[in-house]
Amino acid sequence: VSSITADSGRGAVYILSRGANGSWKQTGRLTTPDLQPGDNFGRQVLLDGDRAVVSSRARGTGLVYLFPRRGDNWAADTILAPGDSLPK
Repeated sequence: VSSITADSGRGAVYILSRGANGSWKQTGRLTTPDLQPGDNFGRQVLLDGDRAVVSSRARGTGLVYLFPRRGDNWAADTILAPGDSLPK
């Protein structure tokens, strides 16, 4: 779940997990330290297995952040700007 208005428009993505009883609980929050107000991090979110792909309007041209999951932790390991190639 994303909120592009969180943190004064910096944005955030919230990771939810379903418990054994069927209820949902927030288990993580994705953001990056380089965000500025109005960047709208979380504008688009794609989950593919153990990787989250999150877009923002950062730097005026937009950036895409790749967050692999390692155990219970998610940490941005790649930031793509327009014209960048996808990592292998």
